[in-house]
Amino acid sequence: NIKNIYENAKELECKKLPEPTVLQINFTKTSREKIVTTAAKERRKQKIIIGIVSFAAIVAIIFGIFGFINMKKAQKNEKETKRLVITGYLRDAQAYVDKEEYEVALGKYEYLRDSLNSNTDAVRKRIEKYKHLDTISKIFYNNISIADSLVKTNDIVNYIKTDSLYKHAITLKYKPGDDKINSKIDIYKEKKEYIISSNINRAKKFMKVPNRDLYPLAKEILINLQKLDPDNEDVKKLLKKM
Repeated sequence: NIKNIYENAKELECKKLPEPTVLQINFTKTSREKIVTTAAKERRKQKIIIGIVSFAAIVAIIFGIFGFINMKKAQKNEKETKRLVITGYLRDAQAYVDKEEYEVALGKYEYLRDSLNSNTDAVRKRIEKYKHLDTISKIFYNNISIADSLVKTNDIVNYIKTDSLYKHAITLKYKPGDDKINSKIDIYKEKKEYIISSNINRAKKFMKVPNRDLYPLAKEILINLQKLDPDNEDVKKLLKKM
């Protein structure tokens, strides 16, 4: 019985799972081949995509490196250009300083400070220095100009004013004008001696006039001469006589 039951079960199992036909086998084989081919194509496609992406990434990195290098070169060139411009402005400014044209030099330094952002301590100090020099140079040369005009008059009172102007010019301690003021003073001293000598003679002549009619004029001359040259002994003696 057990044997019969086993055989019957095996027979039933064979009936349930029939043997595949040739068509089914071929179809299965074709399907498997298609799956394998499709998978291979997908792998190749993925490899191609990965290759393209990798190549694009490499190209992007290379361009990035070149871009970075070019950017650094551009920054370096910009700095070098700025340095050359600053150097040029400093050189031009110094040339104007040497010519005592401080206003123009200040314009150069202020451009460096405001437009080229070169607001360094050195630039600020130079601006302050040349503003001061510009101010005192104008006073200095104004004094000399007025003094030159007064000297031409050969008037004692104007010579007294000239004396004061030259003394004030010296107190300014304007170094670039030292040679000029010394030269002017040397010429002025010669003229001053002549003015003192000629006016002493005038005063003596006026003092000799009868009835002392010209004494007031002689006294006025001598008083002004004393203001002009307080240490002049001849003037002191003549004033004592009066």
